[in-house]
Amino acid sequence: GLQLYTLRDVIMNDVKGTLKAVADMGYTQAETYGYNNGKLFGMTVKEFGDYMKSIGIKTVSGHYGIEMTTSESWNQACEDAKSLGQKYVVVPWLDKKYYSSLDELKKTCDTLNKAGEVAKKYGLMFGYHNHAFELEKVEGQVMMDFMLGQLDPKSVTWEMDIYWIVRG
Repeated sequence: GLQLYTLRDVIMNDVKGTLKAVADMGYTQAETYGYNNGKLFGMTVKEFGDYMKSIGIKTVSGHYGIEMTTSESWNQACEDAKSLGQKYVVVPWLDKKYYSSLDELKKTCDTLNKAGEVAKKYGLMFGYHNHAFELEKVEGQVMMDFMLGQLDPKSVTWEMDIYWIVRG
């Protein structure tokens, strides 16, 4: 599989051509990014899903911003993810404001737990994707350790990015 974010510098130049080239390379699964208001890469979710099926790629996962998980559009995003055949909806990044203190990080984990509960209603698994900064300390505690202690494993999984773990 391929995380489509890898192609962020070129995909918008020719979305369908780029995706077809990915399929031609032998990829059969993809993780999306950039969902916004029922669209992916300028296409409706249905159009995107139909095109991906036509070229033989399943979209098993998608990255969704944390801001979306706290808005009314989160239910729609989960519904759209389900319609695409995604099994996982994942928050891929946190701005510093979400972990500027342990109190803020606790609120962030509460937000992630709530988003996971909503995702479960759609039969989806909700996750968080790490980078290296989660291995830094916030008020003397390693952020990842703190988060793993706060996140409900029944609602939130960890999409571990091994590159960032090694780098961190």
